[in-house]
This record gives sequence, C-alpha cells and structure tokens, in this order.
Amino acid sequence: MNVVIFSGGRGSTVLSKRLVRQPGLSLTVLINGYDDGASTGEVRRFLGDCLGPSDFRKNASRFASELNTCECALIDLFDLRLPMGLSDQDGISTVKLLVAQHIDKLPPAVNAVRSVAQRLSAETLARVADRLGHFLSIVKSGGFAFADCAIGNLVFAGCYLSEGRNFNRAVNNYCGLMGLPDGLIVNVTNGENLFLVALDRSNHFLASEEAIVDSARKNHIEDIYLIAHPIGESEKTLLEKMDKVAVMEWLQQRSIAPVANPAALEVLERADLIIYSPGTQHSSLYPSYMTPKIGLAITANFKAIKLLITNIYEDAEITNYQAVDIADRARFYLREKDRRDYPDPLLVTHSLINYPDQARSSTAHIAPGDLGLIDDPRAIRIGEYEDASSGFHDADKALTPFINTIFRQRQSLKLAVLMQEAISADKITQSVLQMLRHGTAEQLQKIDLLSELESPLPSSLQERLPFQTIHVLPEDIQQFLSESDYDYVVLFESSGMYHGGDIMKLISVLESSDLDAVWGSRRLSVNDIHDSYRLRFQHRHIIGAISYLGSHLLSLVYLFLFGRYISDSLSGVRVIRKNLLVEIPFNQEPTIYNQQLLSGILRKRGEVLEMPVRFFSQSPKKVKRTTIIDGLKALGVILKNRLFGQHG
Repeated sequence: MNVVIFSGGRGSTVLSKRLVRQPGLSLTVLINGYDDGASTGEVRRFLGDCLGPSDFRKNASRFASELNTCECALIDLFDLRLPMGLSDQDGISTVKLLVAQHIDKLPPAVNAVRSVAQRLSAETLARVADRLGHFLSIVKSGGFAFADCAIGNLVFAGCYLSEGRNFNRAVNNYCGLMGLPDGLIVNVTNGENLFLVALDRSNHFLASEEAIVDSARKNHIEDIYLIAHPIGESEKTLLEKMDKVAVMEWLQQRSIAPVANPAALEVLERADLIIYSPGTQHSSLYPSYMTPKIGLAITANFKAIKLLITNIYEDAEITNYQAVDIADRARFYLREKDRRDYPDPLLVTHSLINYPDQARSSTAHIAPGDLGLIDDPRAIRIGEYEDASSGFHDADKALTPFINTIFRQRQSLKLAVLMQEAISADKITQSVLQMLRHGTAEQLQKIDLLSELESPLPSSLQERLPFQTIHVLPEDIQQFLSESDYDYVVLFESSGMYHGGDIMKLISVLESSDLDAVWGSRRLSVNDIHDSYRLRFQHRHIIGAISYLGSHLLSLVYLFLFGRYISDSLSGVRVIRKNLLVEIPFNQEPTIYNQQLLSGILRKRGEVLEMPVRFFSQSPKKVKRTTIIDGLKALGVILKNRLFGQHG
C-alpha cells in the first residue's frame, strides 16, 4: 500500500508514527521548505538561496528514532541546539573541532555537544564531519549567528553545499546520513528558494512565515503568497500605508508559482491513501497544496482514498476557524486559489472532524462548524478522535479503518466454515453442494471446511472439492481457531434448516466492507419465517405467540442496551471475525452462544451487518424449540455482558 501524507514539522507526528510502523505500507511525507523562523531562518539568510531545513530535519529525526535506522546519539546530536548567547567565535570553533573530530577539545560553552558527540561511532562521526566540512568552508570567515542553532541545521547546510546547492538532493543526502530509505521524506517543490508572506483580514501584512505562525498574535489570514525575496523594512513600511486592494494587487504581481517536484507528483498519482494532516495550515500545509500540478496529480488518481484530518485545537494562524473552514480552505488552495475547477470528490473523499465529548469540550477545541457547507454527507466522518486530552489524534482510530479498507481490497481473506449440529454426513454434503453452486472458484479456494464428524463428506466428493475438510472435536475448536490464521469464521447450522448457498452470499460482502460480523436473519426473509411458525406451532397458537414475542423481545433488548436492533439474534448462520470469536468461550448451546457472541461484539462497538437468509421449515419432531427458560437464560447473558463484560 502506498501512502502519502502532507505534513509540517510536528502536526502529523502521531499519524506518521502509526503509518511508518505498518507492515506492507510504503510511506512518503511531503513537506515544504518555507519555514524561516529561528535557526532555520538564519541558515536561509546566510546561504542566500536555500529553503528552510527544519521541518525536514524534525521528520528525519522522528522516523530515524521510530525505525531505529541510525545511532541514537546521531539523532540527539542533530536535535541539539547550541546555547543561547553562544559567541560566533565559539560557534566557528565548535564546527572546526567537529570537522577535525577533536571532540575532547570542544569549548566548555558546548559541553552538551561534547557529551553527545562522544557517543558516536568513529564511522558516523566521520560522516558528520564530512558534511560540516562543506559548511565550514564558507562560514570560517564569519557572518553566521550560531546562538540557539540546531546542529542538524548546520549539517543540512553542509549537505546542501556538498550537493551543489540543490535542495532536494540535500534532503536525500541528510536522510541517507540517518539511514532513512529513499523517498520517505520529499520536498513538494523543485527546491526553488521562495518566501512565504500573508495578508490578514485586517489588512495587516505578515512579512514572513515566522510572523504567520507567531503564537503571540491571533492572525486571521486572508491569503498567502510566495515571493522571490524577503520583504525589506522599506517595502514593509510602504505596504502598511496601502489599502487592502492595493496590497493584494502588489503581492499578486510579485507572486511566483513554484514548480512541483516530479517525485511528489509521481507518488501522488500512484498513492492508495493521501492524507492532508492537521498542523499549521497557512505555513506547513496550504502552501504545499497550492503548488501548481499538485491538485491535478491528486485528481488524476481516481482510486485513492483522500483523507483530510482537521485540527483538534486552534492555532495562532487559524483563529476562530471551524473544522469546515479548514476543509474549505484546503480545497481552495488545492484548486490553486480556485483557478481550477477540480470536483470536490477528486480532491477529498473523506473529511475527518473531531467532535469531543461534552465533558471534555473546551473553548480551545475547534468546533465542527456548519456541516451543511459540505455538500456530500458521505464525505464527512465526525467523532471523538482525540487521544484522551492530549491535543493529538488517536492515530489508530483515525487511520485504521481506511488502512484496513485498502488492505482488504488487496488481500485475500482466509475463512473457515464450521458445520455445527452436524449429525448427518448427508446434510453436510447437501450444504457443501449448495456452497459449490453459489460460490465462485476464487471464493471457494479461500475456505476450509471444519466439522466435528470424522468423515463429513463422501470420498468421491472430497477428492474434487476446491477446499480441504478438517475434523475438529467440539472441545478443541477454541484452541484450533486461536492458533489458526483465518480472518473470519462462518458458523453454520447444518441441520437442514439453512441453505448452504447463503454462506457464499454472506462472505461476499467481506471483500468490500470492514465488518466484524455478518449476521444471517430469518426474519428479513419474511415468507420463510412465517412458514416456519405455521409448521412448528400448528395447533399451539399461544406457545407460538410467546415464541414470536420472545424473539422480538431479545431484539428490543439489544436496541435498548446496545443501540442496535438485531432482528434475529437466534440465527444459525453467522460470519464472525476470528479475533473476536476466540475471545468468547465456545458453547454448544446455540441460544446461549448466540447471545454471548452478539453481546460481546456489540459491547466492543463492532460493526454488524444483518442479511436475509433462506430458512426451511421442519417438522416439530425434528426441531429443538427455544423454551421460555432458554429465553430467560439468553436475557441473563445479554444483561451480564452489557453490565459486567462477562460472557454468559
């Protein structure tokens, strides 16, 4: 699975960590380099033609730590900042001694650097020294302010110089130094050195990315622009005297459209999942979206899920924004400021909006806003996505359903069909023949048939089956399933009352839905269930009425306790996710076992789909009726599981 996530320095931290750990997933993080605050701004000023390295550095450190691709000391060194107030002379001396690999001679002012660098292996230290050597070649004459500068930014500057001042190659060089795979961290543009500025709704000009994200002020951003040079004081003074229309015209005339990185376009076009992450929208994300051809590449990818995850809390640059505003503005920039007419569904397939529990809601939380502004309700996912009160998303809750959907489309499910109440080999044979008639060759090859009968099928049939049969004693079923690699288990009552073809109907929906159970319902097959009642209770109308009302009572109990109306909780055809099934003790009493299964799944808020199944009436002499005592026991199981989480 190919996943692309738009990110800044920290906004996607929990999401990226979740993704990079996922087996079978190839991740690319798209970042822009318009950061110009603190030491990254000093690096940009000094080099004169370089984008900001900080967000690339932060992501590289995070992934190297998560994947364990390099020495921990290297990550610590690159994240370490030189002391506030460090003199330029001590800064140059520090770089010289690191290049010479004379760690013990580092000045006392940088003792922290010494203690970390001493932990590096000789080989790693030599590689760091090589990059810093390129930086030293231009800094030795002075002019660089070292105070509070991240060591990683100095190393990145060396990578930039060693790559002939090619920013994108410098990103690869720096990531390679940390042992990261190619293509994990990618700049969204071709590396042209542009500067981000903005205009707020009060006609205040924000002359830098640092001003846009300044937490000391509450910005209401009107629009953002990319220009070729930083705004000088004289130009800033001039702009402050202009009215809003004049400022916008002045900025528009000087705006430069960056060129998209071909590597970014390529990964977007072949992605299975594209994520617009939370973060500082007007600096880390919107500038990436408005890069020409980025939106086009996304719209050209018809098959990808495109997930926009809005912020949980308000940032300085999205003051008074609601979640729908964030989503709407993202589409605006993906359309290159509405100069393109890309349809919404081709840009964003799902908007994930946090809606906190009332008890934990605060003024700091971003409100969902007017959801009517989103035309298609199928594109909205609203829920409590915050991990406790951390301010970060619960990555599993936010991402796992979408990841599972894609994996399910690509992976072949393995299933077991457990023939229950199999007292006759003929009845199992009939059920299997019905399965064969209603299933495709591809479906049947994914199945194992489990039976408590030692020889459930005649050898002449067994030899021609596309699946194997396995003999499992009832007392061994729990352990057998626990040790198996099945994804789902079909529990099928093979007494003759159910049609084997319905097994294939129920499992067919698993390929397109992330379900925990598919529950066959006789009641949804209206004629069959009524015929059954007439035959079973021919002259026992009162008992028949009690049975009828009792089954509906169980359905209402599920509605009251779990918020789900299960029309036929006594069904004999069920498909259950194996991991859930093995948590529930196996019980040969079907009435009780069904309630253990259903209440256990619903208590975990599992997804259950009911589908109609065919049902064949049998003589009362051959059918074990559910008694009033059985019904009361079933009610007890449901209540006990709902209140105490105990299975029966």
